[in-house]
Amino acid sequence: DGEAWGGELLWVAGGEFVRLGHLRPLRLPGGDRAAREPWRMAAALLHASGRGDEIARRFPGQPAAALLAQVLARPALSPPSSSLGRHFDAAAGLLGLCEVMHNEAEAAIALERLASGTAAPEVTPGDWRICDAGGALRGQADGARSRTDRGAPAAGSVPQPDDRAHPYAGAQPPGGTLELDLHPLLLRLADEPEPARGAARFQATLAAALVAWVEEARQRTGCATVVLSGGCLHNRLLADALHAALPARGFEVLGARRLSPGDAGLALGQAWVAMHRLAATKED
Repeated sequence: DGEAWGGELLWVAGGEFVRLGHLRPLRLPGGDRAAREPWRMAAALLHASGRGDEIARRFPGQPAAALLAQVLARPALSPPSSSLGRHFDAAAGLLGLCEVMHNEAEAAIALERLASGTAAPEVTPGDWRICDAGGALRGQADGARSRTDRGAPAAGSVPQPDDRAHPYAGAQPPGGTLELDLHPLLLRLADEPEPARGAARFQATLAAALVAWVEEARQRTGCATVVLSGGCLHNRLLADALHAALPARGFEVLGARRLSPGDAGLALGQAWVAMHRLAATKED
């Protein structure tokens, strides 16, 4: 669709997939440069939350900070991205852990290292939202309401795994696209006085939000097998939390073993999809 994907929830069968959901995008002020400068991602979150006037004060060591609100106001200079990695960067920038990276994933590594030595605070309702394409809110923001009240399918309409429902070319997400909004969590970090506590909160809440997101997808598709992949799965705190929480909720969880969950594993997956599509073409 012309946008930078990332943070995807895909429903896959053979060479076909349906994009069930994605993270709420953050803008990349300055384009690819934002992927190397976490302070820019932090600024993007502040601007999106109506707090753009704080950017220059929070990042006085960055000469471009005073003008970044103007950059963020111009879509051509600030393309959107739903990448989970950029959310890690924003968190590190907001907590003051890393403003500019000199090594790949430096901000995310600093965040994980700080969180690993800190007791995680209790996950707080309202630190994330799950929205469908029509804007209806679900998930922890309305945790006291029942799943049906939140707008998920009623019990009799939920597909079961033995229904053999599966994605196909051109299929639309059942019930609309599920957008996981982590902006409330990031905004909480903007006001967190203790970086270690903020890092631990980010890690714990992110894992809980991803589990809730996957549970919502299971309600719509009946699919209970989850493949975890992507560079953020190098983060052991996140990977371990997901590998513990998802099976406890009845999911079969698959993860990378022989290859990296990052670019190497993703490239192999792309080749696998291409193989299936070529095979299907020959059969036709």
